[in-house]
Amino acid sequence: MDLNIDLLDENLASPEQNKKKELEYRKCLAAADRIRDRKVDILGSDALERESCCHAIASLGERGRSVWHSAAGQSANYDKDTADHEFDLALQNTRKKTPSVFFKMCKAAGIDTAPENSFDAYKPTDFLPEGVAPSAYEDLETYGFFEWNNQYFKMNGSITSGFSPEPFSNFTLEVLYHIYNGVFPRRVVRMRNIRGRELVLDVQTKALTSMNAFKEFTEGSGNFLFWGGPADLMKLKSKLYEQEKSCMQVETLGWHTAGFFAFSNGIFNGQWEPVDENGVVAYQSKNYYIPSGNQSYADDAYKYANEKRFLHTPSTVNFRQWEREYTLTYGKPGYIMLLYTISCLFSDYIFKQRNNFPILFFFGEGGSGKSSMINSAQYLFGRPQDPLKISEKANTDKAKIRKMAQFVNALACLEEYTNKIPTEAKNTLRGLYDRFGYERGNLEGRFSTESVPISSGVAITGNEYPDDDPLLQRCILMDYNRNTFTQAEKEQFDRLRSLQEKGITSVTCELLGYRSLFEKNFVEVYKQTNKHLYEVMGGNNGITARMRENYALMCTTYKIMSMAVEFTFSYEELVDYLKEVAFAQASKRESGGETQRFWDIMLYLLNDGKIKHGQEFELNGNRLFIRFTELHQQYLIAHRTMYGTIGLNAATMRDKLKNSEAYAGKVDSKRFDDKKTSAMEFHYDKVNVDIARKLNLQDGNNASTDSEPKPELPF
Repeated sequence: MDLNIDLLDENLASPEQNKKKELEYRKCLAAADRIRDRKVDILGSDALERESCCHAIASLGERGRSVWHSAAGQSANYDKDTADHEFDLALQNTRKKTPSVFFKMCKAAGIDTAPENSFDAYKPTDFLPEGVAPSAYEDLETYGFFEWNNQYFKMNGSITSGFSPEPFSNFTLEVLYHIYNGVFPRRVVRMRNIRGRELVLDVQTKALTSMNAFKEFTEGSGNFLFWGGPADLMKLKSKLYEQEKSCMQVETLGWHTAGFFAFSNGIFNGQWEPVDENGVVAYQSKNYYIPSGNQSYADDAYKYANEKRFLHTPSTVNFRQWEREYTLTYGKPGYIMLLYTISCLFSDYIFKQRNNFPILFFFGEGGSGKSSMINSAQYLFGRPQDPLKISEKANTDKAKIRKMAQFVNALACLEEYTNKIPTEAKNTLRGLYDRFGYERGNLEGRFSTESVPISSGVAITGNEYPDDDPLLQRCILMDYNRNTFTQAEKEQFDRLRSLQEKGITSVTCELLGYRSLFEKNFVEVYKQTNKHLYEVMGGNNGITARMRENYALMCTTYKIMSMAVEFTFSYEELVDYLKEVAFAQASKRESGGETQRFWDIMLYLLNDGKIKHGQEFELNGNRLFIRFTELHQQYLIAHRTMYGTIGLNAATMRDKLKNSEAYAGKVDSKRFDDKKTSAMEFHYDKVNVDIARKLNLQDGNNASTDSEPKPELPF
């Protein structure tokens, strides 16, 4: 055991500084009185013993002179001047620290050294060693132990014989905060041992409740030994618990009901307040504990790994800078992604007003930049979280919900949606819109449960759009097909990435500063934008009320935030683009979307190089010609690959195409390459797939359109 015993015998306090010296002096006076009364010569004739006794009494200082005269005065050859001279020399030269030699000689001569009132004379506090903190006196009297040199001591002895300190640990313990979080209350403690090793740990209270649990905790943490008994542990806890500070744990990062936004390293509500080294921050006279901000876990790569990414990095980047680079990079789809992310910052309030929060869904070919667009937006919440892959069996429905519950008013990403996923999984995705979490049992009672809520927005990506109509209506569906980029677009993306790497959570804090503005105006502006969209989209026109309300949320966010910040795109541009999105999404709802699915598969085949312009189809302005028989064969193969089911037979598919709004008629003779054959003609602007953009990105194509699309910079 690492006992710091040597320190007990060093540097005892002077008579003026320590009650122990005072007691020793009183014992000497009592012995001197009894020597005089009984006329006992305790010195004898041995000169060395006489000198040793004089030096021992000189340890009392000048006030020991009268004691020396009492002892020396019983000798037959006593001379006062000689005795004074002896004492003067002893005062100058003695190395004795206590009058113990004098007490031994008294005992040998049968002289009692106990003061008259021994009960008052001997108290544990009278024997505290030199160097203890002033609080040691109070601790010893109140709790029965004291702290000294990173150890705990108690006093052994009695009121008649005196006391001596005895250690019962090689460390001290301080409870920094008592964290109440319901079922599993915890404490943040600091331990420091006699070798100077210090640890700050977050430990469940049950580790302190019994001797075995306590020793398992301390010794499991290193060289922190406790050899006291259960009574000593109870005394220790009575002091620690009385002096601890209470603290509320921040269970989830993001928006907190107390009125601040929590990151792993601090909170924001008008101003930035970082956590201390223990992960604690004060707000409105209360302490809040953020476990991921505790520096004890800084080097643990697995502990609170996701929460540590939710980090505020102070920077000078403002909203105007970031918004400009973001929309230049991602173009019109970036308008929606940006506004959706801003809406996420206030999603708790939005859900309270609407009882739902939309899902953002991007579908398109692989490598088109869907995930990059979401990833860039996630920098508003620190370092982006890893996406959850919907199609992986390990990612259960409950795992998806926990992903949404991990943070409040943030943005999560689910990838690799496919229509092959089970119906139960699709039901779970629908529930994200209504924020239906799930319930699980807890330990508070036999039938007690707790809810795992959905508290963040979600962006989903996939190569297929949902064939489940209830899910489709709950989404803002974005077609994003790009896999070829110009050098200018790549350079623009690099500029955005450079900005992100500096940290853009300063933009988040800027936007959060307008929460009261958002809440004040939301209800009225939402009514106005919903009504406006109804008018500009021509009533329902295949667009359900639920879908229109989702679009209205984007417009509402724009109109409210434009009262405080500046956007590089106008409200009119936003509405025009939302109309395109809305009509395209509405068309995909047609009878399960079989006709639209045909066009989506055609775009897929074009992206994959399975069909070519001028062979299986031709686009000329707003006229789209297809060789149905050749296309249908490829359609059947791709349908099974993409959807896991057999596509419609040729006759049924041909009829559906003829009955669609896009159909323009049959062409008896149309040249494709060097062949002439019959073809089906369609109005290109009604097929709701962007074939022209794909063709314009390919080198050497011969496609032409009536109006060339303006170049954008989506990535």
